[in-house]
Amino acid sequence: MTNANQPQNYFATDDRDAETRFNNYRKKDPFPKIAPALLNSADIYDYVAVTGMIHPFNYDPDAKKLKSASYGVPILGKLVYWDEEGNKQKREIKKGEEFTLYKNSIAFVTLEPMFRLPDYKRSPIVSSNWFWRLI
Repeated sequence: MTNANQPQNYFATDDRDAETRFNNYRKKDPFPKIAPALLNSADIYDYVAVTGMIHPFNYDPDAKKLKSASYGVPILGKLVYWDEEGNKQKREIKKGEEFTLYKNSIAFVTLEPMFRLPDYKRSPIVSSNWFWRLI
């Protein structure tokens, strides 16, 4: 794992920087020795830093977003869900606001960061050939 105390600019400084990094590595894996499977925290850290695949990325260990094999992201923006009576509800989630998803419920949410998944790392929930914002 790369040093977690790297300066902020180790990661993309803005969305344009993230997109440039992504375009540079969209088809070429910068870490070809890492197996194409579930990434551990060190792999996530390195891939995000080099490829800009998640922006913004909170690398602060005190924030506890980066777990052993996952990265927690906040929801922010559009939210669609069905209430207890089966009525469709729409609302906006603001920064720091919480949303409780009840058992046996479905909700469509917008995530705060932009996810750009390169051709060599595919998520089972994504099957397009470009970049995605999960909505």
